[in-house]
Amino acid sequence: MLLEAASRMDEGVHVGPHVSRQKIADELNELCLALFDGWCERRCVIPLAYLLHVWPIVDATQRSFKRLRDNLCDLECWHLSDLSDEDSGRIRYLLSVLSQQTGSVVSTSTN
Repeated sequence: MLLEAASRMDEGVHVGPHVSRQKIADELNELCLALFDGWCERRCVIPLAYLLHVWPIVDATQRSFKRLRDNLCDLECWHLSDLSDEDSGRIRYLLSVLSQQTGSVVSTSTN
């Protein structure tokens, strides 16, 4: 499952006017699942707590996307040392997609 989600990350979440918000939410959920699996395996409690407050996305609303975006921003800002390079890459990718969906620009930190 982790490899499948990673390969989807390489393909990118398909966004645009022809893609439904629910389809985007489903793909975001898959990417978050990859983070969840990795953090469970490594017992990364703090990142898990941030993620579990806003995930899974059950309704594909602007509010849900903003909540996920804000929590991932806070996680990356305040707990960067708890994240692997792979985690940070996935989070930055998720933030870029979420920014497109919410119409806002997110500045992300770099490792």
